[in-house]
Amino acid sequence: MSEELSRAGDQLLASTMILSHQYGIPSVTTNNKHQKIVNNSHNSKGNSRNQNTQNVHDTEAEYVTLYSELSTKTNHLLYLSKLAELQKASESEINRKYNEIVSEMATIRPDTLEEFLRDQNSSFKTNSVLNSYLQSWLPILHVIHSANEDMTLSELAMLDNLDDLFSVREGKKGRQGLVFTVMDEFQKNVDADAECAKLENDFNKLLIDELKPKLLQLKVANGKLLDKSNALTKTKEDSLENDSSVTTRELSQVREAYVGVVKKWNYLSKMCDFLPSFVASLPVNWYSDSSLFDIIKDCEKLAEKLEKYQSLVNVENIGSYSDRDLILLEFDEL
Repeated sequence: MSEELSRAGDQLLASTMILSHQYGIPSVTTNNKHQKIVNNSHNSKGNSRNQNTQNVHDTEAEYVTLYSELSTKTNHLLYLSKLAELQKASESEINRKYNEIVSEMATIRPDTLEEFLRDQNSSFKTNSVLNSYLQSWLPILHVIHSANEDMTLSELAMLDNLDDLFSVREGKKGRQGLVFTVMDEFQKNVDADAECAKLENDFNKLLIDELKPKLLQLKVANGKLLDKSNALTKTKEDSLENDSSVTTRELSQVREAYVGVVKKWNYLSKMCDFLPSFVASLPVNWYSDSSLFDIIKDCEKLAEKLEKYQSLVNVENIGSYSDRDLILLEFDEL
């Protein structure tokens, strides 16, 4: 079986140009004959062309079926022929050949060798190699290595598909072969991953070498600021405790003043939100009008300052402050 398969493989290779191929993907090209046949096929009438295509497909399907039946029967005939030869051979000759096979296939247990060889002959050689693998690959090898001679319409279609897959130039559909396109996209992904890894490394380095030390400095500065703020608050509290001239009425007046101020802050904040929107909705070019543009800029600055003040005290949380707490509030830090 192996010798027959080897001889068939040698004959197949000798009938093509595959032995002269040295490296890489074989060059898939089309010649004038191929183009002429394809053009004639495309210029045929629609119904006739569809009918011819269907007839070709039916004929090829019938060929595949008949070829499979032929290869199976031929293989069985070869088996019967070998069996007839063994029946004529002497017992010593049969034992010698058997021992040779056993020694060549030392990895197979002797009690399973007969079943293994039978499967190799029927399943692998006939079904897998002859009826499946070679039937699929022989037309493709013929298309690639036959220099476009004596091709069927199906093989011409294969050539077109191979051109679309493996063309190193822009194919008939205006792009290079799909295989090379996938390879290019894969390389782009590899390059993008490398760039992403580099950016991630630079980011981590930035976090460790620059941002982390600055955060530590900020933490120390905030601690010092908190100590200073606590010291200032304690100084104010001690001053209020020692200053007996501050009456309850005066403390009440401080609260009333604060309530009035935070209400005005709240009103001004709303106006700072309203005026820019109102100016932007006017049917004029407010950007080129210096007065209107100044209104918007002033509103932005005032709104930013009011937001800082109201982050400390506002109309919603002023009730949680005592009179003394309101006096101790410090806005200079803002």
